Amino acid sequence: MARWWNQTGGLGYHFIAWSQRRSWQSFRAQLNDILTQEVPLTPRLVIIGASGGYTLCSSWLQKFPSLEVIDPDPLAPGFFRRQHPKIKVRWSRQNYLVHQGGTWNWQGLDQLHSQYPDATFLFANLIGQLPLVIKTPALDNPENWRQWRECWWKFFAQTQWISIHDLFSAAQPPTHVSALQIGGVCAEEFVQGLYGAQATEVTDHLTYDLFPTSVRRHRLLWPLTRERCHVVEVALPAQAGK
Repeated sequence: MARWWNQTGGLGYHFIAWSQRRSWQSFRAQLNDILTQEVPLTPRLVIIGASGGYTLCSSWLQKFPSLEVIDPDPLAPGFFRRQHPKIKVRWSRQNYLVHQGGTWNWQGLDQLHSQYPDATFLFANLIGQLPLVIKTPALDNPENWRQWRECWWKFFAQTQWISIHDLFSAAQPPTHVSALQIGGVCAEEFVQGLYGAQATEVTDHLTYDLFPTSVRRHRLLWPLTRERCHVVEVALPAQAGK
């Protein structure tokens, strides 16, 4: 049942997206402004973890001559077509990153690059969910997490990419929204700056220090449900010459 009904994927996420579509409008508009202004158009875009494409705009997607989506969710293609009826997409349900049973595929990113050597990759609300899905290795172990980060850094150095990912989430939105864009502080200081002294349990999605320090970052609030607000980051490679 959990495979089909949970907030990270399956029917549960599609229900949330439908029921919260109005409350997501501001997040969706801000996100797509960033994508439109900062992502260079390339001949081929590959989206990993698109689900129904609920946070993406058709006007941006249709600018890419070739669009492919990788998502193991069997419900995703149908919901994506309803959300983006005029967008032509090639679908793959192959899970390159996580083996059945929740084991991280250490060769998965290399396989992804080999399969799509000329593509720009968009990780759509995916990387921050992986620590909740991966059971082996346990990413809350610092050494395991560092090895996991090395896989990503190798991939980032070889490809064109964009990532939309969760940083932190909690039952309440942050108290100090102005602290969203603060840089140069550790994760604990960043969380303290956002939530202050309010008594709330914050989930760390283990992505705050995952990306190279040179990347461009934009942070947004995503009211996933009435009971859950996510701090989301959009990360992009550093601009050439900077």
